[in-house]
Amino acid sequence: MSYRVVQWATGSVGMWSLKEIIRNPDLELVGLRVYGADKVGRDAGEIAGGDAVGVIATDSSAEILALDCDVVIHCAQAFG
Repeated sequence: MSYRVVQWATGSVGMWSLKEIIRNPDLELVGLRVYGADKVGRDAGEIAGGDAVGVIATDSSAEILALDCDVVIHCAQAFG
């Protein structure tokens, strides 16, 4: 059984998390929420420094929340 995972943000912790999700055969990356305009529309695997995985990054929270997933890994930077 694999878990369908969304990665939310790709900062220092989020990038580490994204790489581990892609690497782990028990996890299936189904969505990637990014904040940088330079990452929108790019493949998650390429953002992580590897091969394409077929998941395209978006800056739309609505698109991410509409996905069928088991878990969301939230690694956005805290302000305050």
